[in-house]
Amino acid sequence: MTDNSLIEVLRNYGVDQPHIELLRHNEKKTYKVNDLIKRKLFLFRIHLPLTENFAGLQHTYNGLPSELQLLLEIAEHSGLIVQQPIRNCYGNFITKIDYEGKQAYCSLLTWIEGKDLQNEDLSDIRVVTLLGTKIAELHRFFQEFDENEKEYMLI
Repeated sequence: MTDNSLIEVLRNYGVDQPHIELLRHNEKKTYKVNDLIKRKLFLFRIHLPLTENFAGLQHTYNGLPSELQLLLEIAEHSGLIVQQPIRNCYGNFITKIDYEGKQAYCSLLTWIEGKDLQNEDLSDIRVVTLLGTKIAELHRFFQEFDENEKEYMLI
């Protein structure tokens, strides 16, 4: 997918002048997007795995809404800071595209500044304590979360 194609897709999300940086391509292709006009950062994801070994429900039109709804629920009902999905100009969180001759789905999320956890980080007691605290908060959220009570209006 060319930068011009990515720019066209991002326009559907109201990002008209993006600076796009490829982050990685494993289970999905991810980009850091800097909206040069609004001065906001986003995470843009193309939900197409690098290899078929990574493929699963999380790459399908039926699987993606669950992930995005879960992020919204965590943001609304916990103290955790999570990326939040952004709606496109059609009111949807998911955009269908043609990617290198294949049908794929995209999503745009808010950006959270940080870094990937490295092995050496685990020797810092402050990092480990904070990580444990956040995992405990996530466990508390899931103990109270009942997905059957929710109406899913994401697609």
